[in-house]
Amino acid sequence: MSNLRLKNMQATMPGYYHISSDGMSSSSIFREVSDYVAGMNRIFFCRAVSGVAVIAFCLMSNHVHFVLY
Repeated sequence: MSNLRLKNMQATMPGYYHISSDGMSSSSIFREVSDYVAGMNRIFFCRAVSGVAVIAFCLMSNHVHFVLY
């Protein structure tokens, strides 16, 4: 998932940010339920390590969305 992009470029300012990855065409990031579970576990770990508040997220089969604060 190296194609993440920041919608609001003033990332140094406190606020809400929508971050998403570009769709990977027909390539799937998540193929099985276990892939989604692993993705959610990684989100929890990254949140705990970074201290960033994850307000919402959506794991789609070929891309992801996050709302962070």
